[in-house]
Amino acid sequence: MTAPWDSLWPEWICEKRIGMGSCGTVYLAVRETDGKREEAAVKVIEIPGSEAEREAILADGLSEEETRKYFNEVVNNLLAEVTLSEDLRENRQIVRVEDHALLPGE
Repeated sequence: MTAPWDSLWPEWICEKRIGMGSCGTVYLAVRETDGKREEAAVKVIEIPGSEAEREAILADGLSEEETRKYFNEVVNNLLAEVTLSEDLRENRQIVRVEDHALLPGE
């Protein structure tokens, strides 16, 4: 299965999709390190989630520029959440973030 992150983390092989929701899609990724199988969940979030989402924002009366700013703010909020998760990485009650990447939109 081809993964959206192949060029970022080529050592991780996408084994299967394990979940999908309004905030993105989660995949099971695996890699072999020194003969040991490692597993990770990779969450892929697309902003906007679909062309329909972008069109809905525009239909609410926002201009193209305002719509772009809106989605940039969503991205910045997600990046702040990732940073907070990384800062709290020692807390066993919080999902640990190992890595993240921001890919430019089309």
